[in-house]
Amino acid sequence: MIEKLVIPLLLVILLMYVLDRKKLKNSPAVNRWFAYILYAVSFAIWLYETRGTTTIHPSVLLARMIDSLIPLP
Repeated sequence: MIEKLVIPLLLVILLMYVLDRKKLKNSPAVNRWFAYILYAVSFAIWLYETRGTTTIHPSVLLARMIDSLIPLP
């Protein structure tokens, strides 16, 4: 079932790129690369969440690391 959603997601990402293409061409290179990276990261996160057998939640891992650094009264 998840495999059926890969093509629509790619189409949505492509559609967003096509809609933003004119504005991205006129923007500075940093903004263009930032947008491209966001597109790639969003697709990678989606693939990770749907394809992985076990899910790792980075926010939980980060909270555990930060909790060890916070001094308790």
